[in-house]
Amino acid sequence: MSDQDIVDAIKNNSYMLKIYQAFDHNQEIVALTVKLSETVQSIYRYLEPNHFDGKLIVFATLGNTTILNEADATNVFDKNILINKSSGIIVMQITSDDRLLLWEDIDITDKYETSDALFYCYENEEEYFYANNNQIDIGNYYSCSSRFSTQYYKLKEALDNYKINKILYSSCDILKTCWYDEKRIFFKNGPEETMQKSLAAHLSSSLRGVDTVREYNLGASKPVDIRVYWKEA
Repeated sequence: MSDQDIVDAIKNNSYMLKIYQAFDHNQEIVALTVKLSETVQSIYRYLEPNHFDGKLIVFATLGNTTILNEADATNVFDKNILINKSSGIIVMQITSDDRLLLWEDIDITDKYETSDALFYCYENEEEYFYANNNQIDIGNYYSCSSRFSTQYYKLKEALDNYKINKILYSSCDILKTCWYDEKRIFFKNGPEETMQKSLAAHLSSSLRGVDTVREYNLGASKPVDIRVYWKEA
């Protein structure tokens, strides 16, 4: 990684600067921080922090430092095993050969002082990095539990945009057909289907990697009006 790559990465992530400083400006830590952040983001495609009441720790080391006994770990080949996790302590390590190891219900807070390891920790809608036993606030500027899992935030943003830019003045071409006339005082009979089509079309065009399905049947007495489903989550 070039010096300019390091500078660019640090400019875009204030927590990266603090981690960089905590590791005495070791250039290798920048790439490790990016790798750890990307892994956490991929984990949250399967374990939604809004629905998780436990503690998640994900860490990686510089080199081949051994912190935990690998023999006691589960090799995570398929992150689908995380889908039904809603509580407890989950500890995961990214190995130097890019494997993902998992331990459950163990306390490793005493390991945060390890000089060549970087830890990510999430608990009670708060998340930090630990670098050389320095707690580093990640900073979350979204209305969601983790800055690495923004699906709900992006959905709310899309709904707010729909309300302001599409609904307020009926600027949506689909929605316009709901009204009895241009005065927009009365609806035509049965406008619900048209309203669903309008919102579903907006969400489909506003959200990436999302399937939007109308009248989705969950086996209840009435189907859900619109289901928004992230393909990779």
